[in-house]
Amino acid sequence: MNRPFLLSVILTLGLLFPSYARETQETITVDRTIPLNCISLTNEFGVRVILPKEIVSRLARKEPQVLDMSEVEIGIYGDRAIELLKSLHSAKDEFGCQKGTLTRGETLYLVARSIKSGMATILSPKSTKPEPKVIYSQTHCGRRHPVGFININTPAGQPVVLMLLACMSRG
Repeated sequence: MNRPFLLSVILTLGLLFPSYARETQETITVDRTIPLNCISLTNEFGVRVILPKEIVSRLARKEPQVLDMSEVEIGIYGDRAIELLKSLHSAKDEFGCQKGTLTRGETLYLVARSIKSGMATILSPKSTKPEPKVIYSQTHCGRRHPVGFININTPAGQPVVLMLLACMSRG
């Protein structure tokens, strides 16, 4: 599905039901170091999310005790980690991280979970230093609010790090 179209649908539905949405927001302290063995994912706004390849590889092997996940979550996120590793390019960035793009369906949920856990490093396109924090907002689905989404921004609000559909309910 066309990403801009999907985002417009999400935002439109959110505007139709604003008084019924339950939204949570938290400030997440993210990693400010670049791991030696890393994955560098860039979104359409030029924001880079850098993940430790070791953690993503452990998830892909579905090892227990990764990111404080349950056994079910390790299975789900392990499959997403496998897809993320398959999508990487052979090229490396200036930090030696294996490059990829931040636009692949299910892998976005793994990236969002990694950011929420604080293990990701975020680089804005106009900054030479990693962002110290991000704002993680989530609109939750419910009986009166059919669509939920996750929105991750830098504290200044721009550029957007990640925006994705979190849930859809039938009411």
